[in-house]
Amino acid sequence: ITQAIGQSDPTNSSLINFTATFSESVIGLDNADITLSGIASPTTVIVTGSGNVYNIAVSGMSTDGTVIIDILADVCSDAAGNLNMASTNTDNTVTYNTSNPTVEITQATGQTDPTNSNPINFTATFNENVTDFINTDVTISGTAGASTSVVTGGPQVFNIAISGKSGEGAVIVDIAGGVCTDVAGNDNLASTNTDNQVIYDEIKPGVVLSSSGSGTTELTNIPIFIVFSELVQGFSSDNINVSNGSVSGFTQDVQNIQWSAFINPLASGLINVSISADVTTDFSNNGNLASNVFSIEYIEVNHPPVAQNQVFSISEDSELGTMIGTVVASDEDNDNLSFEIVSGNIDDAFSIDQANGDISLAASNILNYENISEYLLTIQIEDDGNGPESTQCMVTINIIDVEDSFEANNIFTPNDERNKYWLIKNVQNYNDFELIIRTATGQIVYKTMNYQNDWNGTYNNQVLPTGTYYFSLTSSINGKSYSGFINLIRN
Repeated sequence: ITQAIGQSDPTNSSLINFTATFSESVIGLDNADITLSGIASPTTVIVTGSGNVYNIAVSGMSTDGTVIIDILADVCSDAAGNLNMASTNTDNTVTYNTSNPTVEITQATGQTDPTNSNPINFTATFNENVTDFINTDVTISGTAGASTSVVTGGPQVFNIAISGKSGEGAVIVDIAGGVCTDVAGNDNLASTNTDNQVIYDEIKPGVVLSSSGSGTTELTNIPIFIVFSELVQGFSSDNINVSNGSVSGFTQDVQNIQWSAFINPLASGLINVSISADVTTDFSNNGNLASNVFSIEYIEVNHPPVAQNQVFSISEDSELGTMIGTVVASDEDNDNLSFEIVSGNIDDAFSIDQANGDISLAASNILNYENISEYLLTIQIEDDGNGPESTQCMVTINIIDVEDSFEANNIFTPNDERNKYWLIKNVQNYNDFELIIRTATGQIVYKTMNYQNDWNGTYNNQVLPTGTYYFSLTSSINGKSYSGFINLIRN
């Protein structure tokens, strides 16, 4: 059994013909002697012919697929009565196909969208091999006005190259139904489109620079706003040209189209800001146009330093050079600062480092809690800016009291030259103390402030007799008091 001469395979014809060729003439072959099989499920057979060659016409297929025929043994005989052998088959199968081929259009692999390139490539993928698919079978539309298509490839996958665009916009590709056929002669269906459109863009993106400031400014952070006419890629702060300044605070405000930053002046004078051409591209790879030049004049203003009042403490028995604290100050312009004590430094007890504001003790044995428990220093801070500015702050230094070991003579002999005065050791530590000396009966015989070790045992210029006298020494500042007795002896 073979396919009949002229029988196409595959085919969409409802009648499929095979040829059965016997080795000699036979009789008795009829329709019922033909065995049908195959996916197409054929149902009907018509046998015609005689002798040793017969045509077998098959029909009644219910679906697409294979149609297969066979002739079993012993269904017919030659003239001598010998029954036939089962058929041998050179090509006893034909594919029945009545389905229309489908086609899907997508952007070709590697095709960018949007793009500024020519041509624009699409891929047409049929579900089976087709014939006669040519340039004119492609329908082109879209606002870009493309006009030319070139079809290559096949027989199932084709490339469609589109060119001849008259402007920017969409390039859309479709394939109408019935423009090509499969091998069985079935016309194609119209294309289904996963992504049959590409945006053609050849316009360079523009960019505009602006600011909330203009003319002249004293700002050290000048705001700048950068807006492109379309989405761009790869833009950075390095793409901003600045004369007499630098860029900081670079921020993307709206993705791929709008940025902001600050321009920090280097010196008084004109500042120019711009963006050169072709430092970034849109998503079609068109380089940007150069921006406008934003200009503003910076006038430097020297701002005064800023300092807060501070409080430090130091023990009254501290040694020369003891570090007490540091005056903290700042300057908006980052100028260098110098420090000076301008008032309150009684007895020059303290010194300040002119460069860093460190306050230290300037002398030993100068602090006395009983005399001065608190110092109020006025500190002046001056910058070295253009037209120096200064400010002042108050520094309070609290003296920490250290318990003194009070010592005074309890015997003195006022009528000799060696011990003629009653003495208090380190009497200078008891300034602002009141001294009162009484008799045993409580009569006050001596009273003074700031005793200078000069009582010689008299009262109203009268010599006091030998005896025991009692003293009290009391601070007029904090009430601290010392007391004891004095043995006055006259020789």
